[in-house]
Amino acid sequence: MRTAGPAFPALNASRYVPQFPGTLGGVVRLNLRQILSVLDFYAALVFSVAATAYRLQSGSTEPEAFPISALLVGLALSTCAQCQFGLDSSLSRYHLFPLPGWKILLAKDIALLLVLWILVLPLHVRAGLAFGLVALAIGRYPSLVLRVPQQRWRFTSGNLRFGILQVVMGTVFGVAEYQRGPYFFVPRLFYTFSPYFFGGRYWDRMDQI
Repeated sequence: MRTAGPAFPALNASRYVPQFPGTLGGVVRLNLRQILSVLDFYAALVFSVAATAYRLQSGSTEPEAFPISALLVGLALSTCAQCQFGLDSSLSRYHLFPLPGWKILLAKDIALLLVLWILVLPLHVRAGLAFGLVALAIGRYPSLVLRVPQQRWRFTSGNLRFGILQVVMGTVFGVAEYQRGPYFFVPRLFYTFSPYFFGGRYWDRMDQI
């Protein structure tokens, strides 16, 4: 059964995703196309455009408004971190790439973080990416183990328990990054790199795709 696409195919942003160089380029491109085919991205885009317009048009604004706006953008994309394999009919395609598990996960994360970085660039990059990194770390388990199937041109659906953790911990680390960034260097390294170690080991031990 074919999944319905957008009414105007020319407006499908995933059609314009270029090929990326390097060994991870193909996987990054594939996952960028997947992100651009779910409504979470367009909700985050609306938040980003609205906050950017407010910043450009307002003469005097509260400086805390833009980190909070960046966190809202990260929140709109956070469920995607739980569903990184939800649009894949199977995982067999990834075995066509001569890559270990942690690099597959890294490529998927690069795609999501690239989208997030572009959307929070006019707002507050550090706070937005801090939220995104935490969302990816917490979403690693449901994305690999639960693998809830998703539909294109719908909002992604994740696990509520992990969603609450993403919101709470992402907000905590995002605000901390904005207020006291240099003091969170070690925790930032942990929640950035630990998901690749544990997730990569799980991927490599999977018996069935």
